Order: sequence, then C-alpha cells, then structure tokens
Amino acid sequence: MKKINLIYILVFILTFSLVVNGQDSTKTVGQIDFSDDIGLEDLMNVKLTVASQKELSIEQTPAIVTVITKDDIERSASKDFTDVMRLIPGFEFAADVNSEVGIGMRGIYSTEGKVLVMIDGLQMNENLYGSTQWIGRFDINQIEKVEIIRGPGYAAYNGYAGLAVINIITKKAKDIQGIELNGTYSRLDNSLGRQKFSITSGWGNEKWGVKASFTKSELYRAEGTFTDHEKSVVQNQNKTNYVTPTQFLLHANYKDLVFKYFHEDYNTRTPYQIDSILKKPGMSNFSTRQLDVTYNWKVTNRFKLIPRFNANYNRPYRSSETVNDNSYYFYDHGILRLTGSLSGQLKVSEAIQLNIGTGYFLDQATQNNASYPISITKKDSVFARYRDWFNYAELFIQKPTYTASFGLRQENHSAFGNVLLPRFAATKQLEKFNFKLAYSHAFRAPVTENLILNSSLKPEITRVLELQIAYKISRHLQLSINGYNNSISNVIVYGVIDNIENYNNYKNLTTRGIEAEALFHKGNLTLGGNYSYYQVVKNDVDKYQSLDSKNLIAFSPHKTTFSGTYKFGKIVDLSSSVIVIGRRYGFVEGMGPEQTQKKFNPTVIWNLTVTLNSLGVKGLQARVGLFDVLNSNYLYLSAYNNDKNPFRATGREVSLKLTYTLSKK
Repeated sequence: MKKINLIYILVFILTFSLVVNGQDSTKTVGQIDFSDDIGLEDLMNVKLTVASQKELSIEQTPAIVTVITKDDIERSASKDFTDVMRLIPGFEFAADVNSEVGIGMRGIYSTEGKVLVMIDGLQMNENLYGSTQWIGRFDINQIEKVEIIRGPGYAAYNGYAGLAVINIITKKAKDIQGIELNGTYSRLDNSLGRQKFSITSGWGNEKWGVKASFTKSELYRAEGTFTDHEKSVVQNQNKTNYVTPTQFLLHANYKDLVFKYFHEDYNTRTPYQIDSILKKPGMSNFSTRQLDVTYNWKVTNRFKLIPRFNANYNRPYRSSETVNDNSYYFYDHGILRLTGSLSGQLKVSEAIQLNIGTGYFLDQATQNNASYPISITKKDSVFARYRDWFNYAELFIQKPTYTASFGLRQENHSAFGNVLLPRFAATKQLEKFNFKLAYSHAFRAPVTENLILNSSLKPEITRVLELQIAYKISRHLQLSINGYNNSISNVIVYGVIDNIENYNNYKNLTTRGIEAEALFHKGNLTLGGNYSYYQVVKNDVDKYQSLDSKNLIAFSPHKTTFSGTYKFGKIVDLSSSVIVIGRRYGFVEGMGPEQTQKKFNPTVIWNLTVTLNSLGVKGLQARVGLFDVLNSNYLYLSAYNNDKNPFRATGREVSLKLTYTLSKK
C-alpha cells in the first residue's frame, strides 16, 4: 500500500470533496434508474438473487454485489459491454491468443475459468478451455439488468465462479409486449467501426410468455499497425482484425415450466494465431448451442423443487481454413456437456430459508476431423469424457438489521475425487452504516483441453476474504469501501512456445486490495465513480510477473472511473464516462524467455453520448456517441508471456444508434 501513486489518491480525495459539497459527485454505474424525488433508500431495496436464489436487497445480499440496469447502461456512455464492465471496480481486459480479449479480475487474468459469465442463468463460458469471449459479443440493447458478484458468491455456482459471477438478465416477455428494433452504425478515424442490428419481441402475461431476440453485428476490435518481432500488420485494413457475432435467444414459459434456447456464432478474423503471424487473416470462430428446461414445482407454500436439464454444445477457437501457410494452426474440437440437477428451497420460517441441490454433468469432447486436411486425420473421434457429481446446501437467515448465510459445496470429479468448499457471509445494518463480511472457497477442476495437454494437472482452490463498509451521508449520497484478499492454490496457467500449447500448475497467486465507491443523485443530475487498487502478496507464476514485483503483467494496480448524466427535461440526456487506467507493464520484443517488458503510461478513455428521447415519432429514440474522445491509443497487453506484442484498440469512434419500440404497454 505504501507505493500507491499520489496522483490517484489526490484524484479520489478531490472527487470525494466535490461530492460532499454538492457541486459534482460520483456514482457507480451499477445502480438503478432514478426519478427526481427518490433517494438511496429506494435504490437499496432493489431485489436480486445472484448471490442467494432468495430475493434480497443490495444491502441485505450477503456478497459484494453491483447491479446495473438498462438505464445505467444508457447513462454509462458505453458502446460495448466491455465498456460497462470497465466501470465496475476490479475489472479490466487483456490480450490473448488469436486477437481474443479476456477479462481480468483484481489484477488476476481470469478469462479461462476464473469468472463465471451467464445470460439468464445460461453459462457463457465454453467448456473446452473455460474461456469467455468479449468484444462485441453481449448486446447491451437486450439487457434488462446485470447482477455482478465480486468473489465466488453462492454455493450453487460451479468452479468457474472462483473470482466473480456475472449474470446478464435480458428483458422479459411480459415487460416488452411488442417489438423493439435497434440499429447502430459507427465510424473510426479511417474505416467502419461497427454496424449492428437487433430485434426483440415478447408477448405474455402472468401465466405464459414468449420472447425471442436476434442480434447480428460486424465490427473491428483493433486499429492501426500491429508490429511484432515477425512483421507488421495493419489491423483495420481488409477486415484483418474483425468480428461478426450472431446471437439468437428464445424464452418460452407456461406457468412454472421454462424453456430456453441459445444459438450463437461468434466469427472472427485474426492477423495471428497462437504465436505466429499469418500470411493472410485466419479464422478463430466460436459456436454455442444450448438448450435448457426448468420446472419450478411449488410442492407446498414453504417448499419448492426445481428440476433442470441443460445441454450445452461448444465449438470454440475453430480454425479450419485451407490456407497456404505453414504456420496455420488447424483446430476443430467440440464438447457437449449434459447437466441434470435438482434443487430445493425450503422456507423454514419467515426469517430462515434453506437452499439445497444435487446434480451431475457429463463432458464429451470430439475432434471434428472432417474439417482437417486428410494428411492430418481421417475420421471423427471422441477423445475425452469426464463427469462430476455435485451437492450443495446453504442456510440463509434474514432479520431486519442483519443477514447471514452458511454454505457448503461438495464435488466428486472423475479425475480428482472429492472436495468440500465452505462459504460464510453476513451483513449488518447499523443506523447509517452497512457492514458486509464474506469468506468463500471455490474449486475449479481442469477442463478437457487442460487435461489433454497435461494429464497431471491439479484443481485450483480459490479462497476469498472480503469486508465492506458503506455509509449513507444523506438521502442522496452514499460512500462505500471494501477490502479483499484473493488467494489461488495450484494456479492453472496457459502457455505456448512454437505453436505448442501447454498448461502447468503454479503453487500460489495472491492479490490484496481496496475498492472505494461513491453514489450521488439529486434532481436531473446523476454522477458517480470509484477507485480500485490491488497489489501482489505472493506470486509463484513467473509468466504473470511484471517489472514491479507488486503488480501483475498487463493490469494496472490503479483504476479510477467517473460517470454521469444530466437530463434536460424529458427530451435530451447528456451522458459521459471517464476511465483512468494507471501505468502498466507489458511484454514487447523477443520470443519465449527472451521476451522483454516495457512500462506503459496511464491511459484516459473518455466517452460521451447525447440521447434524444423524442424525435416526433412515438417510440423512436436516437443516440449520438463519441467514444474515446481523446483517441487514447489504448493498448491490449498480453496477460502472460506468449511471444506477442500489444495491439491497439479501435480508438476514437463516432456512432449513431436508432431505437424504435412498438408496444402495447
């Protein structure tokens, strides 16, 4: 903590002072919509279930949580879901293989199985590597709200929930009652930025509902010249570094029976694969097909049983083009995960609820050899099967001034045997103060490709301790600060040398830090911000070590964000956000052990939007956006030593979005 840069402390103190004086203020992006007359009491009564499956307010929820609503997203001046996530303390992004961008949490690179990402409870992590893709993938137009846990959270979640849980909740059929259309077009300084079309339609009532949404986009994820130790590539020329996501999501429910189907093709072009630059852009495509059926059986007024079946087929990192390039890496593996579970919720009394569950999943991985040259393989083959039994129980006690939860999760994996994972969390309200304490364990078994590349891998065990204190200064102003300690044993780390992938365990990785947030609203003005800091306590992962022993590669120890909106009556909204990312270290030049590091100066990303809520046509809205106003030259740094230099993000972008809603509401 002694080495915190003085400028960041001064920035946060200045922000705090402005808030208290009412001239300016900070407001975290993760809050609900405000009218002119409501205060923080209404905000804290928003109900969420991401950390308990029991409806609790933000104050009562036994976890460090953030709630983002559709109105918050509009206020955040964001063009992509990654912009929204950057405004949450602790989250940042880094470069990975094939130009992919992965998430980091509190300084730790987390894209492969350390952060659980869901849409309406459907897992978005693919099951071969456990990774999640980000740029352009999640359509912010479809979102009703996002519930985020910093930490492992609830005992019902699987091993991907080691450091955080992100549940994206889309708009419900009964709340739409019609059709919503969205179209976006944007330009970079020298080329197309993105073009996107989405449509959502929903109809229903309290008994039944049907909702379908479709999104198709085309966008660049990088700009400028990428110069590596092999050669240079212009990333926004001839779609060199380009993404074309397509998603379809169907919800149907009748009384207590719920059916969901998710269909996705996230197709990309990349100038390089693994650790080699290609002669021409290559494919790196991701497909998901997921079917989910749930029945909410209310056995009695106090007891509910929920049987669930889920079939999830993933085909990630598919690279099967025929190109005249010896460095081209053929890859076309798929995995089917079949999951059956039975969970129960018993309301013991008005103050006590017991959640229990049991389940089983089977993973079967297949090499789709029809995609490969005949010289490589001749027929399809199943190359791996794994299964896992899991059981959990969590007891919730809710009183007017405190909430407590005690949880235990047990897993029996076919490759690793039994493990028990405890969890405890509590909240306490004391006049204007709110206290939260949480301690959790998480178990992450190596997934299929991890074990194929190294069958001797051990599971990760994550231990997270958190303490949060919040204080309501007034009806319109609240401050909070939380401290945490993240510790991972048997850290599973990816590496690649000469196009050969590998995984290894490292003994321990521990980070510790603080996250401070402030929230203010009065009249037509809504402002917010936060500051987050981490430092390394112990690091046995040499691939993650930066030149500063207290930091990890690619992720700054300091991040400060500001966001706000001013409403000019009911017609015009002006929104802006500023993200200040502190100095970072990244790998440049050389290969393998010879690759060297460089210090990168702090970066300021400023976004600005103007929304016109009325254009003379009922239901028609327009938003003009100017993103990365200062053309920050932000670079995605590799989060480990993978023989690749940083690549530049898209830079300044001018955008127009039109929304038309036809509803019977």
